[in-house]
Amino acid sequence: MLGNCCEDSGIDANSTPLLTKLLALLWVLFIVQLLLGAFQCLFISFSAGFFILLLSAFLYFAYNYRNYSLCVLYVLWTCMDQAFTVLTLGTYAAGQRNKSGDVLHLLVSLKIPFAMVATWFTFLTYRELKALTAARGPSNAPGYSAF
Repeated sequence: MLGNCCEDSGIDANSTPLLTKLLALLWVLFIVQLLLGAFQCLFISFSAGFFILLLSAFLYFAYNYRNYSLCVLYVLWTCMDQAFTVLTLGTYAAGQRNKSGDVLHLLVSLKIPFAMVATWFTFLTYRELKALTAARGPSNAPGYSAF
């Protein structure tokens, strides 16, 4: 499934009205995630911020190449990042506060609802791109098998 991860799918951005809207949403989500990653790199933790920036790169390439495999990678890695975010906020709430301050951890907690929304729309994009890839058939899609 992930063998053709970074190849251009050849699907036109205006194939369906739903895909056009979802790709516009992916672009907005990419910009917001890029800003969240830069904020977290500068003020909270460089390693966690770098992970968010890497996730924004997945969104950018999913938007640019219109490949459903990149959407799968984004959803999986976002779930992994949210587990670490919940653990970090849990240790903060348990009283092991660090010098970053209350306001910064409140802003990091805003990442959780954003990630839920981004994961949902990325999943919808995955579903639309997978359907368009399947509709083209296995002869036109390199590495695609119809199971």
